[in-house]
Amino acid sequence: MLLTIITLGIYLPWFVVKLYKYVLENTIMKVGGSEVRFDFRGSGAELFGTWIIGVILKPRPVFLDTNLG
Repeated sequence: MLLTIITLGIYLPWFVVKLYKYVLENTIMKVGGSEVRFDFRGSGAELFGTWIIGVILKPRPVFLDTNLG
């Protein structure tokens, strides 16, 4: 989380991927008497493209579009 703050949010997609990877790879589900572990194969670079498009296309707050004068 500290790296995300230092890099002004650029590290956020990699942080999210690390978090998902940790949670899913440490989750065990019992199916028919056997244990199944999950696998996560995403990367921060794959998520970064989607994330940056979301940041660019994010709608501005309405109060910025109104004339306050």
